[in-house]
Amino acid sequence: MEAESLSRRWYWPISLRVTLYQMVVATILVKIVPRFGEVYRHVKIPLPWATLFLVKVGAAAEACPWVIYPAILLSPVLLCRRSRKAASTTEAVAIVLLGLLLLWMVYALFSPLLSCSHGIGAKKY
Repeated sequence: MEAESLSRRWYWPISLRVTLYQMVVATILVKIVPRFGEVYRHVKIPLPWATLFLVKVGAAAEACPWVIYPAILLSPVLLCRRSRKAASTTEAVAIVLLGLLLLWMVYALFSPLLSCSHGIGAKKY
């Protein structure tokens, strides 16, 4: 019984790190993405599909954060009951997915700005 409780304590750091990754993504969706959406609405530039999708997801996350945060708070409880190998695999997958998601979010948020700056300074004939 004592060995089982010690082994469960081992998984809490992994599950808490995965929860931290989820909180980073949720904070970006709820706080940062809607501000970019407001800026793009005021500037009235054409937006690529990735930016439109991210802005809509961010608006939905901002409108009802009570759906996102309970899922984040429950994830440590669900992850701590996994075996050591499964928990390590879950963390590795979470890190890779977080990196890919953050890269995609940066691309989606800044691609309209890059397309605008491409036309600045172009010679008109």
